[in-house]
Amino acid sequence: LNHEKDTLPLPEGITGAEPFEGGYARISKPFFGKRKNVSLIQYQMGIMDTTGKVIIECEYEDIDPFKNGLSRVVHRGKVGLMNTKGRWVVSPKYRFMGNFEDGLALVGDDSLYGFINTKGKIIIPISFEDARPFGQGLAPVYKDKAWGFINTKGKWVIPPTYRAAEPFSEGFAAIIQR
Repeated sequence: LNHEKDTLPLPEGITGAEPFEGGYARISKPFFGKRKNVSLIQYQMGIMDTTGKVIIECEYEDIDPFKNGLSRVVHRGKVGLMNTKGRWVVSPKYRFMGNFEDGLALVGDDSLYGFINTKGKIIIPISFEDARPFGQGLAPVYKDKAWGFINTKGKWVIPPTYRAAEPFSEGFAAIIQR
């Protein structure tokens, strides 16, 4: 329903829609699946625009609302990025992908982490045992049994000497000394 009291019907086969954000809404359709020999209803996710046009078909396990023209999409257990035209910018190849902070997203593949830009280019190699998102230009990363902080170029700014570390916010980062 819009302000003129016009309704927007859901596309055929779509049974759920979330509120619009930036001109797009997440949509879903049910299908019957099995998990551990138990039949259950599961949902495939997609995105439609305010005209009712499906931008990304409902064929994905999960999908985030668009942020800066990109949506994180989970397909066959791997995460990638799609644009507002429904095209892959980063094919689904990562086990984990965080939000973009300071122009970079934390990605994980198997047991290592690194950072990519919005075009999917690996900016900081996937070589850290653990990592957190960037905050105020620095990211906490774990290497050689200690946490430290790198900048957006991947250079150590605060050497890895901490037992735990969280991203910077308002000039401070929570850490635990060794």
